[in-house]
Amino acid sequence: MMIRHRKVWIAAAIAVFVIGVALIYPWQPRDLQKNLLLVTLDTTRADHLGCYGFERALTPVVDQLSREGVTFENAFSSMPLTLPSHASILTGRYPPENGVHENGNARLDGSIPTLTRYLRQAGYSTAAFIASMVLDSKHGLDQGFDVYDDNMAGGRVHGAEAHLMRDGNQVVDAGLRWLHGVEGKPFFCWVHLYDAHAPFEGYAELFGDRFRDNPYDGDIAFADVQVGRLVDDLKQRGLYDNTIIVIVGDHGEGMGEHGEEEHGFMLYNSTLRVPLIVTAPDLCVPGHRITESVSVVDILPTILECLRIPVTDHVGGESVAAALRGSPMISHDCYAESIAGYSSFGWAPLTAIMNESWKYIETTKSELYDLKSDPAELQNLANTDSESLENMQRKLEDVHSRMIEFTGGQLELSESDRRKLGSIGYVSGGTGPVSTDPAVVLPDVKDMMPHYNSEVNARKLISAGRIQEAIDLMTSVSREVPMFIPARLTLGAAYEAAELPMEAADIY
Repeated sequence: MMIRHRKVWIAAAIAVFVIGVALIYPWQPRDLQKNLLLVTLDTTRADHLGCYGFERALTPVVDQLSREGVTFENAFSSMPLTLPSHASILTGRYPPENGVHENGNARLDGSIPTLTRYLRQAGYSTAAFIASMVLDSKHGLDQGFDVYDDNMAGGRVHGAEAHLMRDGNQVVDAGLRWLHGVEGKPFFCWVHLYDAHAPFEGYAELFGDRFRDNPYDGDIAFADVQVGRLVDDLKQRGLYDNTIIVIVGDHGEGMGEHGEEEHGFMLYNSTLRVPLIVTAPDLCVPGHRITESVSVVDILPTILECLRIPVTDHVGGESVAAALRGSPMISHDCYAESIAGYSSFGWAPLTAIMNESWKYIETTKSELYDLKSDPAELQNLANTDSESLENMQRKLEDVHSRMIEFTGGQLELSESDRRKLGSIGYVSGGTGPVSTDPAVVLPDVKDMMPHYNSEVNARKLISAGRIQEAIDLMTSVSREVPMFIPARLTLGAAYEAAELPMEAADIY
């Protein structure tokens, strides 16, 4: 009798366990498993979209997704560069944890788990459609994809270089062809849109003179049209209600704020605050807006929880799936870094910790901003608010202490690839001496950006045939900061353009 009671008790316990597991991870038939569409908007500032309050925006598709889904008002990139930010999105890890710190010569190591690998192991068909050579498969983001379309043939020509990028319509054309061929499996489709990256087009053929003075916003409007094509296709084929759609920027654009025209060197919100919108009919509270801060590294754990796929490896991010359903969430302290100035010119690297209220940037001349009262980050409080400064410094130390750092693989760039990256505004390594002596105070990026901007302007002057102006400008910069090697190289190039070989030889 005792044995029979024990068997009944064990059977009851097993039944309770099975029911509990089913409540947490309810079984779904394969044909009901949700699809995932990830659209990454390169170089897109949150504050240049209509759903983030920008009145001049023409972004009706993304605005509608915002109304139907959840909008994160304070989402931050991990680094204002395309490759490292996308590596963070796909791995759920900050750059020190995934080893990808730069464009160009970095490669995501095959041992780092990715969102794609999780989904492929769960039975998903997986494909990526890439718009720029910056995300070429040689950089390692292709792992886990059945299809990784990074073919730039037929793409945009920039200056003397071709096949560096392709317009969003070409990317979406390829994505739609693949989507129409997926059968019998849920899908993960990543579409990368590079249209808002410099050089700006404006797309006057579509928008007339509307963006004549603001071509950047025209490029964002063009990207919105392409997102609309994807959304319309899902709706027409009855897939929209069973698809999680994630719209996220990889980083923003300086637009001249804080002396940064483009992105990569500085850690202000102009280049770090990005749009993040999640739409899934039965997983989101429509129109919900979340003010608490999140990072792009939170996307992987959030999506996997929504899809009931356990995270079995270390991630730096945290799931906010409950917040999508309307539950209160605790603000995340978000990490970001930039080593572009260090690796290229020997300037001081930057690290930052931020939330929706405060930001601390650690560098030679550290910075502290109260984002509630100073969203433009114009009043540095590092020397006047010691209590808040110490609090944010502790937060940065805490984030660092929790990181499991990984030294990633490196690529040896060909001269052709180095030239191509330079033609779209990216510099990479080796143009300035870097001191490893801890007693040496490295130049602060804030102090060096005016000289960098002058050098960029001088190259434009040379291209425009205004050689003497370029010579005068670079002569001045070279005298003021003789260790800034690019200024001397550009001065030499200007002398060559002026057919003054002796002067050029003296420079080189």
